[in-house]
Amino acid sequence: MSLFRIDRNSQPRLTTGLCHAMAIGLLFVLLGFAVSCEKSEPHTVTINGPVHVYKTDVPPATYPGTDFIAELGPGDHPAVLEVRSRNGYRAVKVRLADGREGWIFSGESIEVR
Repeated sequence: MSLFRIDRNSQPRLTTGLCHAMAIGLLFVLLGFAVSCEKSEPHTVTINGPVHVYKTDVPPATYPGTDFIAELGPGDHPAVLEVRSRNGYRAVKVRLADGREGWIFSGESIEVR
């Protein structure tokens, strides 16, 4: 099987099968870009009880630990910036009302939607 054929004007041309394969490959690449650029709906978090906010996306070995930067309650509604799924838990990056950013974890009294 040859990748090129010579036309009647002695010009090399791609074979039809190769042209189709390249077009299909390009279509898949473009489709992959379209899917990766798709925006998902923003997440929200509902706080059902006392929740501690930490500096890093790694939860403390024991709750609540001593290195939390804030404590939230059911009346707080922080903006969700990012959600990460890890080994058995979800880490949620939030922006607090005072502008600080930190992480809360699914092991505490939260619902992430």
